[in-house]
Amino acid sequence: MGAGHVNTPPSSSDTALESSIFSGLVESNIIYSDRVEINFVVPAANVQNGITELGLFLDDGTTMVAEATFPSIQKIVDVELRVKFIITF
Repeated sequence: MGAGHVNTPPSSSDTALESSIFSGLVESNIIYSDRVEINFVVPAANVQNGITELGLFLDDGTTMVAEATFPSIQKIVDVELRVKFIITF
């Protein structure tokens, strides 16, 4: 997750998080005939203000395969942050 590209849609020419802050875990990955749903979880212990980016990477940690941007959110302590990332095709 990152804190850059505020309200700027991702583009194929810019395939990196502007400001990487921390990572989370992919809890589940479900493949349907028309979409893939990926559930991403940031542990309750993490605290961060101004999260605006989510990037999903291959196991190598450097190859980003999907990115999303959104308005600023605040991650508080003792609460998990869960994001459902849906890719349609």
